[in-house]
Amino acid sequence: MKQLDLNKTVAALVEEYPELIDIMAEIGFKEITKPISLKMMGRVMTIPKGCGVKGYDLNDVIKKLNAYGFECVYGSHDDKEDAPQEKQAIVKDDSTPEGRELLLRDMIERLNRGEDLESVRADFVKAFENVSVREITGVEQHLIDEGMSVERVQKLCDIHSALFHGRTEQEVMAQEDAQRGINLDMGHPVSQLRLENRIIEKKIEDALKANNEGHREAVYKAIVELKGIKPHYAKKEELIMPLLERYGYPGPSQVMWGVDDEIKQELSRLSRTINEEKWYEQERSNVEGVLNRMKEMIYKEEEILFPLAMENFTKEDWYHVYEDLEAMGASFVNKTFAWQEAEDFLASQSASSFTNGIIKMPTGELSINQLNIMLEALPQDITYIDANDHVLYFKDKMHIFPRPKSCIGKLVYDCHPARVRPMVEALLDDFKKKERDHMDIWMKDVRVRYMAVYDQGEYVGCVEMVEDFGEVFKERDSK
Repeated sequence: MKQLDLNKTVAALVEEYPELIDIMAEIGFKEITKPISLKMMGRVMTIPKGCGVKGYDLNDVIKKLNAYGFECVYGSHDDKEDAPQEKQAIVKDDSTPEGRELLLRDMIERLNRGEDLESVRADFVKAFENVSVREITGVEQHLIDEGMSVERVQKLCDIHSALFHGRTEQEVMAQEDAQRGINLDMGHPVSQLRLENRIIEKKIEDALKANNEGHREAVYKAIVELKGIKPHYAKKEELIMPLLERYGYPGPSQVMWGVDDEIKQELSRLSRTINEEKWYEQERSNVEGVLNRMKEMIYKEEEILFPLAMENFTKEDWYHVYEDLEAMGASFVNKTFAWQEAEDFLASQSASSFTNGIIKMPTGELSINQLNIMLEALPQDITYIDANDHVLYFKDKMHIFPRPKSCIGKLVYDCHPARVRPMVEALLDDFKKKERDHMDIWMKDVRVRYMAVYDQGEYVGCVEMVEDFGEVFKERDSK
């Protein structure tokens, strides 16, 4: 029987046993057949982790692999006598991803031991001059995922410039994309999100430098500014992740959305504490921690999320993502770029929309245009969810919580973080069972009201109304 080490990544196992691609696809891991998924996700995903993401029982998967002639084991690294010899053999072979990973690990150790930078730089250039920068950054991320500190991995940044000739990793990646025929318009959603990332990266680096030097006021200012990352995360979470989930990739939504929330919460918490000198010293490590998590998130967006979306989304998908970008707001970018190709498509769609006609109701009649204008004039944000939990309508001019047009027709659960979905499901289930017919949620001065809608006793949907009572309360309190 062939042995499968479940501690190894899927990419490593496939390199060892190429036939695993078809076998894993047959079991249910169909993403493995897509080269970019194998390249990006396969470098960090093991079979047990994959089962967790997919919701598969690991024991069932192991039984199926056994039937194909594989024995699943958890490789041991406790053999002190054999390990150094095995590692040395792989280190000398820089023609495989595993060998190159061990080379990078070894170079980091050499830098940490204080070895001369130029000596390590020369070895780095010799070993990696023909290797894609994406693979290099991918290996670095894998080392971080395995537990190596970001600070140790960052020591490699000083020797990157020798290979990249003074260019940034992003500039080299852009050149590689161009060579592979990937040349995105500046107005394309991915181009705009990447542009935001470049500015976010600079702000993170400035904040890390200020924190290392103990400049509390500069750190406080940077943390407050970085709270402006919310629109960037919202665009990723509400425009890209739900669509990826529909294409069979729930992982980014399940994992990234939760991490985004943790980052935003930590930024908010720190902005309340480090403005006072007495709290700053004990928070410095937390500041560094959240900034490094933000850096890791940029990597995951650009090396996992965006490539997966580029591989799976259709042109029309991207046109509709573009349509919603402006409404979701910008993070640190003053200038937005038009994407003429998308503008032309959206204009043609708008021109063909049905806008004429009269709607007759028991208490009067309105034209479609009059009804739309009236709804837009109301001070509440309104969303309608049908009996099958799909979003059918929302007011175009959302005043409080911007909502992307791409959510129309989607399950309402897909418009919420994974942690919130059980609560949404429970609420709608109560409406259907008539155990309650409304629910109010207050967030400071904002009330979110959910109301069940029945037609002759039959549940036909739910209306969500959001209203800001801030001015009302302010006027009341002033009297």
